[in-house]
Amino acid sequence: MKPWVSQSFVIPDRNPPGMLRRLAALLYDTVVLAAVLFAATVILLPFHNGEAFQPNHGLYSAYLLTVSFAFFGWFWTHGGQTLGMCAWKIRLRTTAGAPVSWGQAAIRLICGLISFGCLGLGYLWILFDSEGRSWHDLVSRSKIVWQD
Repeated sequence: MKPWVSQSFVIPDRNPPGMLRRLAALLYDTVVLAAVLFAATVILLPFHNGEAFQPNHGLYSAYLLTVSFAFFGWFWTHGGQTLGMCAWKIRLRTTAGAPVSWGQAAIRLICGLISFGCLGLGYLWILFDSEGRSWHDLVSRSKIVWQD
C-alpha cells in the first residue's frame, strides 16, 4: 500500500459479479456478434456465387465459429472486455489477475458453448460456487471481476 493513502479510503475486494450481470453482458455481446457474423457472411457470399449457405454446410459453420473466436478472443486478450462486458462494468482476468492468453480464450469459448449447451448448467454453477465462477471460468483458469 502507498504510504500516503489512508486505510479508510481502501476499498475492500467486492463480491464477484453475479449471474444476471454476466448474462446481460452476454446478451449484449450476442447482438454485436450477430452483426459481425452478418458482415462476415456478406464478405464470403461472392465466393459462393451469391447464393445462401445451407444450414448443414460444415465449412461455413467452421468459418462462423472461427470468426466468433476471433471476436471474443481479441477482446478478451486485449483489455479483457467485450463491448457488453464494458457496458456492464465487468472484465475477464486470469485467476492470478493477469490478462488471459489466446489459449485460455479458446478453452473459455469452447467450454462456454458446452456450459450453455448443457441447459445452461455451466452458467447456473455461478449461483452455487463460493467465488461465483462458471464451468468455463474453472476450466480456463479465469474469472470475471469488476471493472477497475
